[in-house]
Amino acid sequence: MMIAASIFSGFLAGGDADRYIVEVPAWRHISILNWLEYSRHADLGSGLIFYPVEAIGSFILLLASLIICVVHKNVCRYSAFIVYIATLFATAGLILTFFAAPIMLSLRTIKNDPVLVQHAFDRFHLFGVFRAIAQVLSFIGCIWALGNLFINSSTSNIKNEGDGK
Repeated sequence: MMIAASIFSGFLAGGDADRYIVEVPAWRHISILNWLEYSRHADLGSGLIFYPVEAIGSFILLLASLIICVVHKNVCRYSAFIVYIATLFATAGLILTFFAAPIMLSLRTIKNDPVLVQHAFDRFHLFGVFRAIAQVLSFIGCIWALGNLFINSSTSNIKNEGDGK
């Protein structure tokens, strides 16, 4: 479960990194109406399904991983807290999405007024950058927890082999 959570959150974090390191700085140098048109086709096109599946899927997989860690304390004793923190960051990302999504959805009907569109861009990316930070931190937590689980599993196997078990 933690592997799947790491994969989903990795896709999410990678998309966030691309958006805020590459795309947003580029959008600041071209007409804001081009961003509006792009967003209508991308974010409000296939992104309308893809992005929620990615974010909600990551959260659900992390929550399931956390539940498994709570139930199997002996296996996850060194990772449970990290999974908890990663889940909190994923939750923060979803909460921030609830603020950003209505702004993006408003682009369907917003007029092609550069002032209104710039205002929507600025508000969307204000929430978006914090959401991206939360989702990247969640991914880092996933990888850290996965590493801990792998190391502890390997150490446990070595101890069991040494004991003749």
